[in-house]
Amino acid sequence: MSDIPSLIEHPMAVTLIWPLMIGLLLPPALRWLAGSTTGWRVAVVAVPLGLLAGLVLMLGRPALPPPSSTQKLPYVLTAAAAAAALIGLLNGRVARVASGLACVLVVGGGVLWMLGGRLLRYETVDLVLLLGGLGLGLGVLIARLSLRADSDGAGRMVLVILDAAGLGAVALHGGTASIAQAGFMLAAAGLGFLPWLLLPGRAGFGAAGVVAAVGVLALIAAHLVMSRPSGLIAACLAILLLVPFADGPVLRITARIGGRLGGNWARLAGLVVLAAVAVVPVLIAVAIAMLVGAGLPG
Repeated sequence: MSDIPSLIEHPMAVTLIWPLMIGLLLPPALRWLAGSTTGWRVAVVAVPLGLLAGLVLMLGRPALPPPSSTQKLPYVLTAAAAAAALIGLLNGRVARVASGLACVLVVGGGVLWMLGGRLLRYETVDLVLLLGGLGLGLGVLIARLSLRADSDGAGRMVLVILDAAGLGAVALHGGTASIAQAGFMLAAAGLGFLPWLLLPGRAGFGAAGVVAAVGVLALIAAHLVMSRPSGLIAACLAILLLVPFADGPVLRITARIGGRLGGNWARLAGLVVLAAVAVVPVLIAVAIAMLVGAGLPG
């Protein structure tokens, strides 16, 4: 019995197993608690909640008030999950507008809150460059992954998983271990949730997923930049920003595949092709982080 707490808190379990299990098991639990329609519409909150559970197991109960940006992250994740749950109850254009507003408030407000007192330490020019670069990069990430969020939720989730895993690997070699674990936790939670997006008539991604998965990915990326504002990190994240653009060549390839395979097989083949194309910038960014290391000046 004494080994049970150590197994629960084992780094591998905290980083991969528990987020994966929450991403996999929470959606059907929500379906059982809230009913078939409502439960599946808000099921994507399993992704940020899987990451949140991993962070709490890693960091312990978050302090209040939180003394550091890492301690603030669980509170921002809670806000993202709550916003995603509310957006999941909305429909159509209203949901998309609410999603955009939530991304601005949760991601933008969360970034500023995590920066906190460090805002005063920057020179005006450096602060403008930092916030401008973050705003541009995160805006492109969210806008790109918002496309086809309703029609191809599984594809959006695959891109988030690859980007999160790449971000975690880059952080491991060029940043901090805690941020690396957060990236891997998000990838594991997304991987656990992915099967529910593949099953017809089950969970969806949609506008709620933009906040719950893409917004959370943006928060972790911003946290890495703020914690390790180096040229290496900026270059690697710029390469990872190419991942959401894998859709372009993939659509042309899958258009040919779809004519030869049936509906479900064509969909699975499209996801495999999407992952194969999107993993290329991930491997490049990770290779650069491994070879160069974190020694470049900011």
